[in-house]
Amino acid sequence: MELGLMLQNNLNSEKQNKFLEGALGKAINLALDVGLQMLLPDGIEDAVIGVKNTILKEGVSGAIGNVIDIGKRALGMQTENMQNISEVKSVIEKGGIINEASKLVDTLLKNAEKNNMISTDAIKAIKSGKNILVDNIKMNIQNTLEWQDIKVEDLNKYCKDWTSAYKAQNLTKMESEFNKIQKTMEIIVPLENCIKKAKEIENLHNVIKSKGSFELTEDELNLTKKLP
Repeated sequence: MELGLMLQNNLNSEKQNKFLEGALGKAINLALDVGLQMLLPDGIEDAVIGVKNTILKEGVSGAIGNVIDIGKRALGMQTENMQNISEVKSVIEKGGIINEASKLVDTLLKNAEKNNMISTDAIKAIKSGKNILVDNIKMNIQNTLEWQDIKVEDLNKYCKDWTSAYKAQNLTKMESEFNKIQKTMEIIVPLENCIKKAKEIENLHNVIKSKGSFELTEDELNLTKKLP
């Protein structure tokens, strides 16, 4: 593999990991919060959630990072980018997200108990309801990935609609679909195929708007296909 391509792959992998740590981290934290509210009596759940946030401040993103690394190694793609949502799902599954979720709950219990941060009754309630917490995490992870799948399909549709508008030289419709593409790109995992397609559309869209014409030279068309 050429050095330039290797560096680009590493950069894209870092972006993917960072995005997933954020998106899946929110899913895990929400699942834990909801689970703790279910298990604990009114009046103490907020305090326990505060303790959870303190203990697991860095642990959640670290756990997701471990899952991604393990999953990629298991699939033989340690240095490669994830190309689609199916690969993302496979990486998360092979990486043992449920095992990592169980470890997070154990870390919460161990540290809270060791440092007397929450009551004995609360500790007992969390231990007895550990499966509920882990199941909540599993469900939230699945929902997050399914939502990502839907948004990637939306992006593909917007790109297709933009292309149809471009062929019809309908700039108003192009502008509408282009705005949808940009907004969707902000909320989906940065998959290489999606980035490439969206960037080519962005380049071509901006050249047409800047020139004020659909009549482009061959050189101008070739330039729109070059990604930064």
